[in-house]
Amino acid sequence: MPTQLPTPTGPTPSLTFVRPTATPLPTFFAYFVRTGDSLTSIARQFRTTPRSIAYWNRHTYPTLDPDSDAYDPNNIRVGWTLLVRPGVEVDEELLTPLPSVAPASEVPTSTASGG
Repeated sequence: MPTQLPTPTGPTPSLTFVRPTATPLPTFFAYFVRTGDSLTSIARQFRTTPRSIAYWNRHTYPTLDPDSDAYDPNNIRVGWTLLVRPGVEVDEELLTPLPSVAPASEVPTSTASGG
């Protein structure tokens, strides 16, 4: 004889729908470079890394582009406006260029054996 499951007591649960809220985009702060500042001192102040600050500002100031031959993180100028995200660091592993399509000599070829 099959076992009968007990009937739940109490209020019957009802399904509810809650609309998702949008996740706010990361907020950048504008920092104005002053005499005596360095990327390291600014990074320390905002709990991030000098390389992160360089990365975020690489388009405005090409000498801050870590991937450029002209990269010079020690060359920031009084009056520059740097974008900074407090407490956030750029993930170096995600910044590495993805490999391009392998050359034809490296692409494995499949051979169909006919019978």
